[in-house]
Amino acid sequence: MSSLKKKCQVVLLHSTANTAKFGTFDTIYNDNGIDKHKTVLRQFKESLPVGDIMAASYKPANLYVLSDEEIKEGDWIYTNHIIKQIIQVKGFRKSKNDNDVILAFDNNLKEVWLSKSKKVLATTDSSLTVTTFYEIEGNQQLNLPQPSSQFITKFIEEYNKGVLISEVLVEYEEY
Repeated sequence: MSSLKKKCQVVLLHSTANTAKFGTFDTIYNDNGIDKHKTVLRQFKESLPVGDIMAASYKPANLYVLSDEEIKEGDWIYTNHIIKQIIQVKGFRKSKNDNDVILAFDNNLKEVWLSKSKKVLATTDSSLTVTTFYEIEGNQQLNLPQPSSQFITKFIEEYNKGVLISEVLVEYEEY
């Protein structure tokens, strides 16, 4: 078993899921007599506070750490084919138009170009689970790994300064 480091992409993706622990808000601030617009990112431990003055512009979001690793059945992927979305791969098939292009699809038969997709390694979205088989316990649903709380705090601080972290060095164990 050895420890490896890999450069991975980080994306913040707006979500309709109620599992989002982040949200962006549109704010207006005054700069030398001129009203300016700014989007800020905030994290919530539970949900949006009732009566929060920025609630009207709240857009829930999650962080995703993405890799160029080989995509397999059961993996969660981020794709920007047509729209940016997260789907779970339920199978593969050849494209009807091009025998060399393989498409991935989920339970709803959404088809996406595999070449425009990246594997989700870690996320703040607690609704993403994978099924793992253990000899004694049998099948178990496990959440994908989550980014560290230190990284989440740093991401929010930098985002609110106008700096978007788009890459991160991920350390993991190889078996």
